[in-house]
Amino acid sequence: MVRNLKANFKYLEIPDVTNQIFLIFISLLSIIFVENFPWKFFIPILNIFLCILITYLVSHYEKKNVHDKRKRSVTRFLRFWYPAFMIFFCFKEIYVIMISAHNVLYDVYLIQIDRWLFGVNPSEYLSKFLNPYAVEFLQIVYGLFYLMPVIYAMEL
Repeated sequence: MVRNLKANFKYLEIPDVTNQIFLIFISLLSIIFVENFPWKFFIPILNIFLCILITYLVSHYEKKNVHDKRKRSVTRFLRFWYPAFMIFFCFKEIYVIMISAHNVLYDVYLIQIDRWLFGVNPSEYLSKFLNPYAVEFLQIVYGLFYLMPVIYAMEL
């Protein structure tokens, strides 16, 4: 089994390795900073499972012949689109680590930094210059932010 897993590493590309390194990094953060017992070890175990799953998905697809690779299949979809799902998953893990590590949100400090940098509350100051068209435009731009994982996955 270990030999089989090592042989499958040759199929990994830069995005695959990057995702696995990031999962390992999140696991280390969980072990070091999380004090809540279930999450402290659940996140690393889950991330190790995901690293193995990524290696399996990639190698399973890449071992196929050229004709089979061109066919639409679940394997092909997962091979190229799993990074988009990883973004949502990692975002949730980081949230759990932040809440479990200190149980403190730093919004108040960030607001104070904004006031220190700009001298005023930036959102109140900029509200003087907005009109309905600008608000609509900025809402559309903000909505496009949610498409970024899909755009990222398509790029990869």
